[in-house]
This record gives sequence, C-alpha cells and structure tokens, in this order.
Amino acid sequence: MLFKNKNVLKTKIHLDFFTLKVCVVCNKKILGTITCVINRELKEISIIDIVCENINMGYGSMMMEALIRYARRRRFKYIDGALIKEDYDHKERLYHFFQKFGFEIIQNRDEFEIAGLKDEEKFADIKLKLR
Repeated sequence: MLFKNKNVLKTKIHLDFFTLKVCVVCNKKILGTITCVINRELKEISIIDIVCENINMGYGSMMMEALIRYARRRRFKYIDGALIKEDYDHKERLYHFFQKFGFEIIQNRDEFEIAGLKDEEKFADIKLKLR
C-alpha cells in the first residue's frame, strides 16, 4: 500500500515477553499501533488497544492483517478483546471493522443499559477463532 506522497507503508511487529505491538510505519513515523497481551499457555492473544493517527486510511486493516498472520503462523487459537464504553459512540464502525476480519461480536448488555455503564465497563467482547 502506498501513502499519498509515494512513501511505502510497512507493518512492524515488536514482541517482548507478554506484550505484542503491531505498528504501521511510514518513513520511521508510527501511524498506528495495535497493542496486545499474549498468553502463551492458552495460545491466545488479547487486543488491549488500537490507535491510529487517521481513520479510514487502511492503517487498522494493515495492522490487523499482520496480527492475524502472526497469530496463525505461531498456531495461536484465538484473538480476543473487548469494546468499552469509550468506544460506544462509534460502535457500528468498530463492528464493521472486526466483522470484516471474521471476529464474532458478543454484546454484553441491551442497548438501553449502555448509558448506565461505568467508565471502564465493556459493552461487547470480540473473538476470532484461528483454528
């Protein structure tokens, strides 16, 4: 994929013992990051956060494709995560994003209950079975 000024976008993966970061980079500038926690015993990867400098530029898709490739090559069973109250105002966009990669969306509450959630409570779980 090319950026407007013809600089090549690349995905980079950084791994320490428990944390995996997938980044999209252009000319050494990080344009987006997916931060995950790895459970090697259970063979699961949990998405903690996704941050992109700009939305609808394809950065999230590039990073998710790289994350899924990484997980499949290393025989992980699942990639999972949660959508929290902070994400609720753009839930349709998030649902579309995760569903296009095959994630199952599991809603935790009825729509009318969302307004009463505490700041860090989740309104949905996401899960992608890899095997």
